[in-house]
Amino acid sequence: RFGNITALLFVQTYMDPSLGSTIASVSMSSGPTAEYDNLVMNVFLPIHWQLLYIDNGVRDSDLDGTPDTQDNFPFDPTKQ
Repeated sequence: RFGNITALLFVQTYMDPSLGSTIASVSMSSGPTAEYDNLVMNVFLPIHWQLLYIDNGVRDSDLDGTPDTQDNFPFDPTKQ
């Protein structure tokens, strides 16, 4: 914490023996202390750990711009 800002610096390393190298990932999140817990739980962690939940009402599996619930062919971008 510094002033009324709270921050988290997150460093993750992975050693890949087959490549003979180490991979490092560095992430930082910060925000006003009063909002920090909410920001970490609802923004940073879901993005970092890929935990974002997509409602089936807005999911577009074939990325053609039409939600699956309205798309007769949800896995074929050439048809709707």
